[in-house]
Amino acid sequence: MRAAGVDTVFFVAQFILDTQFAQAADAQGWKPHYLVSDDQGMTECEPCVKNMPASFNGTIGITVYHYLRGAREGMPEPAADRACRETYNRASGENWKWGTPTRSSTRACRRSCSSGRWRPPVSTPTRGSWTAAVRTLGNFAIPTVFGGGFNGKTDFADILVTIRWFTSCNCYHTVDQPRTAGY
Repeated sequence: MRAAGVDTVFFVAQFILDTQFAQAADAQGWKPHYLVSDDQGMTECEPCVKNMPASFNGTIGITVYHYLRGAREGMPEPAADRACRETYNRASGENWKWGTPTRSSTRACRRSCSSGRWRPPVSTPTRGSWTAAVRTLGNFAIPTVFGGGFNGKTDFADILVTIRWFTSCNCYHTVDQPRTAGY
């Protein structure tokens, strides 16, 4: 890629492989610009990319998740997040606070508090019946996600933000305001 003059790499592999790629490129003196998305934990899990080399600084990402940056950047805790966090704390005996960078509790919360809501009522699912049923589920809140729904479509997220990685804090910061996705 370097020999071909590539100057920008969009990561879509698993974060461990992406980290190894960036470290190898950096060790060879190749420092392309990197772009990331929610695919494979690249924006959703700040601790997952903490071992990126210094050349990862300034990486731009697109995400539908707010859970790590939200509290840090002054976002009030959404009702769905609060209800799920409190449910998780009662069930686990933990005292997880809004904005705590704990991937396991955040994912457990999101899965346990929202999984039943997005399952369409299809008794004998086929590809066609499942797709048709999903498109009727409408909008609803999923903890840690800005917002969305399945109004006539099969992907949930409707709102996203641009983020940038800062090596100084091993964290992302929001670059712009949440906006409706253009797809």
